[in-house]
Amino acid sequence: MLDLLKNGKKRYRYDKGASDQTAELAGDQIRSFLEQAGFEYVRVHHRPGKPNKTTCVVGSAP
Repeated sequence: MLDLLKNGKKRYRYDKGASDQTAELAGDQIRSFLEQAGFEYVRVHHRPGKPNKTTCVVGSAP
């Protein structure tokens, strides 16, 4: 998540207690949003990382 601070700077917010399962659930949710928006060939990629997996969701517009 990206937060905008009062001084106009951006900061990434991390969920405390997030796990690999959290990353997988977020990827599935984003895939669902993209499919509902009409994107095609939506794919979810997970990459191992520390402390948790990284998730990337890609699709193509019709």
